[in-house]
Amino acid sequence: MVQDLSDPRRTEPPFVATEREMLEGWLEFHRATLLLKCEGLDDEARKRRPVPTSNLSLAASDVTSRPLPLMFKLSSNIDRNTIR
Repeated sequence: MVQDLSDPRRTEPPFVATEREMLEGWLEFHRATLLLKCEGLDDEARKRRPVPTSNLSLAASDVTSRPLPLMFKLSSNIDRNTIR
């Protein structure tokens, strides 16, 4: 069961805003969500997969063995390519 993540450091952006404001607001919201969910994890917990690796995965095994670094890389790529 997924619990609602409630924290004053993470606020939902307004639903009515300019395209740029909304984009930046939601990117910040998801950045904060990722950081809050990883907060307090030790090195071993950060490396552990939340679910077993699928045999259907096309990703390289060295990338899929490190899910959180991959999530941060994906997040930074989305930020970089979207904000341009």
